[in-house]
Amino acid sequence: MELRQLDYFIQICKVGSFTKAAEVLMVSQPTLSQQIRVVENEYCTPLFYRVGRGIQITEAGQVLLDKGLKVMQLIEESRKEIYELKNIKRGEFIIGVLPGDLFYLMPHFAQFREQYPDISLLFLETEDFEEQLLQNKIDIGITTGSEQNKHTDRIHLTKEEQALIVAENHPWAEKAMIPFRELQHLDTVLFFQSTMCREIIDSYAMKLGMTLNSAIVTVSSSSL
Repeated sequence: MELRQLDYFIQICKVGSFTKAAEVLMVSQPTLSQQIRVVENEYCTPLFYRVGRGIQITEAGQVLLDKGLKVMQLIEESRKEIYELKNIKRGEFIIGVLPGDLFYLMPHFAQFREQYPDISLLFLETEDFEEQLLQNKIDIGITTGSEQNKHTDRIHLTKEEQALIVAENHPWAEKAMIPFRELQHLDTVLFFQSTMCREIIDSYAMKLGMTLNSAIVTVSSSSL
């Protein structure tokens, strides 16, 4: 079966009439009827019952309609994605990133620039990704630990390890792992409470019934 024939069949189902479908498709009714007979002969089963001047879809026809609609949807999605690929060669792309994260993300963006040299990348440091996206102030946002919601689509990119940094002469310097509860006895350098990373750390500490003593707060990973 050709896609043209599938399109004819779906249109007949939509309008419920060969005559109306022929008008919409701008083909003659005999041509439309002949193409449907070709499909029926291919599957060796009728797709419609002729009831007076009207038609009624058969059980086999309903199966073809359900599957056919999915096929046409996939084709449309493919066309859209191919169009987007063809038209992403130049322009401007605004990316939202967490404060302090751009330094670590730059190597990945450098690879993107090599592949698409005519696309300008603009970066906006922000914590409120959803609002920025909904207001079209950024095209995408790269964040950590955010919850799924109905307003935005999310794709998992990678896992990021959180590590404890101590001075080389600290008693823990040679240890491979430290129980999180031990941190409550330390004076720590942490990110500001408004940052996503700090929210994750504080949330985990709260689950353990403890708080961390932040002697110094910062927004920069490099300052740690």
